[in-house]
Amino acid sequence: MNKIRMNPFARPAGKFLAVWGFAFLCAALSLGCGYHLVGQGGPLARGGQRIGVPIFENKTDRPEIEQRITEQVISELNTRTKLIVSGDDHGVDTILEGVILFFGVQPVTINPDGRATRYEIIVRASVTLHDLHNDLLLWEDQHFVFRGQYDVDPNIQTFVDEEIIAIEEIARGFAESVVTSLLEGF
Repeated sequence: MNKIRMNPFARPAGKFLAVWGFAFLCAALSLGCGYHLVGQGGPLARGGQRIGVPIFENKTDRPEIEQRITEQVISELNTRTKLIVSGDDHGVDTILEGVILFFGVQPVTINPDGRATRYEIIVRASVTLHDLHNDLLLWEDQHFVFRGQYDVDPNIQTFVDEEIIAIEEIARGFAESVVTSLLEGF
């Protein structure tokens, strides 16, 4: 009869895999995987608890664009962060300032009658975030560009300024992009 010699240090395969699996899991958790939560590592995380957003400066011919964009940026910061947001620079830790440099509207689609049915709005701005306590520039984008399109119904008989309605949407999208950049550090 053949006698099989067992290794006294051998463990059953199930226990072996469980021990190594647990060790691997612990190592992976301690090292991290390189990902982080959105909104945790951007410039806003380094700037304090109170942020001021004064009305953006308007260097374009389009009236009200600066007010609508500033309102939407404040709204977006209130929605997506836990910061105390102020409309001025009094008693704040950081300040987000912007200058609207360009506002353009151009037709994108023209119907057979020669009337534009879709337009594109382009907004270019300079946006900066400053830490007021340490006099540091936390984030800057001198050429922040946002584009959006809107449709015009060529069959409408009464005058409706579709551009005003579109500007609201553009301002909202612009604000979402700015706040995303601040939260994610782009």
